[in-house]
Amino acid sequence: MQSVANLCATAATCIMSWSSPTLPLITTPGAAKIYVTQDEGSWISSIPALGACLGPFVSGGLVDCLGRKRTLLSTMLLFVITWAVIYFSTNFAVLLCARFTAGLGVGCVYATLPMFVAEISPVKLRGALVSLLQLFDCFAYLIEYIAGSYVSYENLIIVSAALPLLCFFTFVCIPESPYQLQNKGKEKKALKALHFFRGHTDATKLQKDINEMQASAENLKNNKGSVLKLFSGRSNLKVIYYSAALCICQQGSGINIVTFYAKSIFKESGSTFSPNLSSVIIAAVMTVTAALTSTAAKIFRIKHLLIFSSVGIAFSMGSLGTYFYVKDELLLNVSAFKWVPVASLVCYIFAYTIGFGPLIWVITSEIFPSHLKAIGCGFTASFCWVLTFLLTRYFSVISESFGKAPVFWGCSCVGILALFFVIFSLPETQGKSFQEIQDMIHGIHGNVKKKEPAKNTVDPAINGLTLDKNKTTDLWDPDVKNDANDSTQGYRGEHTLLVKQAVLGPDAKEGEINVVEVEAMGYKSDVKYPITVLKAGSQHQSLLDLLFPDPPVTFKLVRGSGPIHLLGNHSVGSGDGIGEDDEDEIEDEFDEEEDIEEAHDKNSVADKKRKLAQSNSNAKPNKRSKGTAEEVSS
Repeated sequence: MQSVANLCATAATCIMSWSSPTLPLITTPGAAKIYVTQDEGSWISSIPALGACLGPFVSGGLVDCLGRKRTLLSTMLLFVITWAVIYFSTNFAVLLCARFTAGLGVGCVYATLPMFVAEISPVKLRGALVSLLQLFDCFAYLIEYIAGSYVSYENLIIVSAALPLLCFFTFVCIPESPYQLQNKGKEKKALKALHFFRGHTDATKLQKDINEMQASAENLKNNKGSVLKLFSGRSNLKVIYYSAALCICQQGSGINIVTFYAKSIFKESGSTFSPNLSSVIIAAVMTVTAALTSTAAKIFRIKHLLIFSSVGIAFSMGSLGTYFYVKDELLLNVSAFKWVPVASLVCYIFAYTIGFGPLIWVITSEIFPSHLKAIGCGFTASFCWVLTFLLTRYFSVISESFGKAPVFWGCSCVGILALFFVIFSLPETQGKSFQEIQDMIHGIHGNVKKKEPAKNTVDPAINGLTLDKNKTTDLWDPDVKNDANDSTQGYRGEHTLLVKQAVLGPDAKEGEINVVEVEAMGYKSDVKYPITVLKAGSQHQSLLDLLFPDPPVTFKLVRGSGPIHLLGNHSVGSGDGIGEDDEDEIEDEFDEEEDIEEAHDKNSVADKKRKLAQSNSNAKPNKRSKGTAEEVSS
């Protein structure tokens, strides 16, 4: 079913790749029903990218109002209509409007489809299935280049329109995203949709997925991001710098110049291979490489692949620029080197597709904070589309004025700059948890020079901390001796508390709701908020993964009689070497804490308890034996 959804990416990319086989026809008098100038042709080629940059903003409202499925169905219908307009159009202005509207749909698809595929996929397969989007993109280039070589202008439009029509009728049979249904309060439909996508009937596993979706939705509601927050704080600006730089490296390498104008480039190069065959070779290499990218990412580190990609882009585009300079400027005989254009672009496509093509989206999705991820990725995608429009619009203008050599040399220079950026500036995110990536960006660990290695210990006061009716409150404070055997009191430096799990003991009352609240340091004052709601017979444990960098932290059982066991560890590291450069990073942390406080001012603690208690009361019982619960809590 995920593959059927990914076909929407193929239908969308056909909009973009259609210009490569079409431009030589419509810029030649009598070759097609419509004739345009070279300048008008550049507008027809580039205008979908301008429409696509608005897509993420339009789709943001549509996915909440219509849902993921209906948004994608609407865009497929939009594609069919725009292809029909293009088919009957004999006027440049009408054709331009149709291409712009289609581009708007492309932006909506690329903003909605990864979200939909991620939500309907099992966790273990989510990354692989989302990464297949690039492979389905490449199918579009292969279809357009092959069909464009053998069919007429009108028939190519029919072939292109058949894909969204096929997607529309097959997509109707697929249920809505379970996440969307759960978010709208339609739990029965969400369970049915999960059963459809997962292919199993294990009620316990399905209910667990539903509970996770509900918790994720509650967390998203309580921590909504905004454009203002995206551009505030040094750490957020640093993330924007990384994502914008990656977009510049990707688009500046010339990928859309190559794919949108492939046939024209080969036609003017005088290559040994025909323009049609050369374009098909490029599309085939792109498709094969895309299929290998996920495997390569498992074998090699992402930064190493980006370094390889940068070198390959710089070398191949530099070679192509030199070929055009010798041919067009020096007017030398290049008959012995007519293989260079095809060889250069094959090397370029391989280097791009295995590196900067897909991997910048992997990095971008990891470096934005969770409450800013949707807005941040939307900003990145829109910025990428703007660059696509500018480069494809003015490629023909620059190449006519200065020749093609400077254009390809410019792309080569971008590859060299990308190499230095990846080596000296881009952080390594592979193999790191989300919290570790955020700590690295904030400079919590990366900018602190330690004179002695950090010591990691387990604090007995937190490993197995229990709250019950006899002890409803407990304090974590390294400056206060909690236990006679507390081994961490002898260490000086930074204390960090990580609470990993909350487990309800076997002696808990059946059906009783237990709520644990935490009080920790905030910027202006202490912050209080519930961290878990457990109920014997339905929800006996929860994974928390809560990090508290500043003591003291107070845990309180505000409802129920427990017992609840909190599991985690207490890390102690050297605090030496913190300089003035870290003050800005600390201020960023305070800003984020302030945002959390504001969110909790809007949503009272009582309201959160009610919502969480209601969600858990609907969960299906999942009883565990007494011995198992005791084993987990020990």
